[in-house]
Order: sequence, then structure tokens, then C-alpha cells
Amino acid sequence: MTNEEVKQGFAEVYNGFWCRYKDRVPGKHSPEWEHMYARYTALKKKYPFLGKALSELVAELDQRMRSREK
Repeated sequence: MTNEEVKQGFAEVYNGFWCRYKDRVPGKHSPEWEHMYARYTALKKKYPFLGKALSELVAELDQRMRSREK
């Protein structure tokens, strides 16, 4: 893995995934939640070295979604 591949992985996960959902977490049963989860799965396959970080981000989004629904 090159430095550029690592840089690209972090940029795509942060800029393309986290920044998209961090302030507007979709509802659990919405089509957008399913889209977000599919994106998470694709990123995990594309960047296996970021798998744990992606899982933690999705857990955080899930927590935010649940606290909003109360």
C-alpha cells in the first residue's frame, strides 16, 4: 500500500462518508440509512485497513440516530 492510497482512503472515508452524515443522520428505517450502510460496506471492502474506524463511525451515527429518536 502506498502513501497515496492511505491518503485517499482517509480522505474518502472522512470527506465522502463522515462529513456527509455527521450532522444529518438518517432515520433507522429510511432508504437513506440503507444507502449509508451500503456505502459503509463498500468502503470497508475498498479500504480494509480502515475497517475498524468505519465501524466506529457507523456506531457513532447509530448512537446519534437513537438519541434523536427518544
